[in-house]
Amino acid sequence: MEKSGWGADSRRNNVIALILMLLVFAALGLRLWANTQMNRLNGPQQITVLDGELLTSVGDTVLRTTTDGTVRGEYPLQALGMPDALTDMQALDDGSVLLAASRPALLRRCRLDPLECETLAEGDALPGGQAYKLAMDLEGNRLFVADSNGHRLLMATDLARPEPLPLSLDQRPRFPNNLYIDRERDLLWVADTNHHRLAAYRIDGSDGQTVESIVVDEHPMARHGRVWPTAFAFDDMGMAWVLNGDNGLVDADLLGFQPDGTPLARAALPDNADPVFIVHLNGELFVTDLRRVTVYRVALRDMAVSELGGTFADRIAERRGERERYAELSQAGLWSLVAIIVLGFVVAGTSLKEKLGTRSTDAPFPEKTSSGPPIPHRIAPLLPADRFSGVTWIEPDPKAMRRIRLMMVSGIAMLLIGIPLIVAIFWMAGSADLLSNREKRWVLLTMGVPIRVCQSNCVTDASSIHGIDRHPVFAEHHLEGL
Repeated sequence: MEKSGWGADSRRNNVIALILMLLVFAALGLRLWANTQMNRLNGPQQITVLDGELLTSVGDTVLRTTTDGTVRGEYPLQALGMPDALTDMQALDDGSVLLAASRPALLRRCRLDPLECETLAEGDALPGGQAYKLAMDLEGNRLFVADSNGHRLLMATDLARPEPLPLSLDQRPRFPNNLYIDRERDLLWVADTNHHRLAAYRIDGSDGQTVESIVVDEHPMARHGRVWPTAFAFDDMGMAWVLNGDNGLVDADLLGFQPDGTPLARAALPDNADPVFIVHLNGELFVTDLRRVTVYRVALRDMAVSELGGTFADRIAERRGERERYAELSQAGLWSLVAIIVLGFVVAGTSLKEKLGTRSTDAPFPEKTSSGPPIPHRIAPLLPADRFSGVTWIEPDPKAMRRIRLMMVSGIAMLLIGIPLIVAIFWMAGSADLLSNREKRWVLLTMGVPIRVCQSNCVTDASSIHGIDRHPVFAEHHLEGL
């Protein structure tokens, strides 16, 4: 019989498989390259107040701006002796700035005009490889460090060469984040993320006692799931303004609370906002948004929300446009990868189906008997049974069973390839912010398509491998014998 179809032409199958593999690598390469460029163009993150002006980290640069957005200084992180990404940045009362990085672990103190920097701590003295936050009390000669993944607060008393040591606290925080020192009341405030509160500790030596807390997960105006505080700021009236993230610590709400914990307003940030850091200055809140690549200014007198303008906005707009172009390429790479995987499953299923069909059409179908309707030929010749008339038993055919085994091995091979690929995609998503939660759901939904395709094209009917053909005649003869 003349061979036809994909399943019958092994050379064609090999070429198709090679092309699909090359397309997979091309899509992955496009995705990774585009996200590398996106990470290079990160939006604003850390923000602090230095001498009445804003210091904002934007990618690999720190910008100094006025409250109306006029850029008055630009300081590349490389010139400050820091890696391309910061974990925290805090301005001090003496005009210097603390800069902290986690990969590698490094803490430096810099003066910007003129530019002078010194290394305070590095390596094992800091929580390397993970997020940590800072607060320095110059008057009390203390440096506080929130080790988020270590669930602890640390303190150093030598500001020249600090070696932070864990504090003994009466209530240990869970994933502590932003820190703030209330000098008037001598309190250390911390965003106790997994306890859904802002906690105030009074530090005495190496001990800490909880004296106040503001529970932040019961705000009536908060959106669903926004219960995880990551950053906060106090205004001149002592009101706390908190960024409460969702379960992924993103898409946060900006919520206000009175000093006694009574909920106030919620700032009307854009629906797709992803605020990450916050600072208060002159009756306004300034909030950085990593995703939308902007800085919001919230006027507390009427809760009006706008974006920081001036030359800062012009610089940010250029960066945002370039980042969006890479984001489109990244999305194209992701969905191309999903489409290629689906196409691969379809081609494999069609190939196996045609291969089975090509090998089985040469075998004759059994003749119709008077005892019942014809029995279709499936994986083996059907032989008349001696025990019951009208009942046909299947004898396993070694060639047919080899095809079944081939089909099973092919399915397992596709799973062994597909599952690690999905795991790799989600690992990259977690490490490089490649996928949003919505994208992850779409990937899982799309990856279910090949399974359905295999069910339709690859799997032989279950009755084909039963030891007996379950024909109605079987039941009729049983009834006749009763």
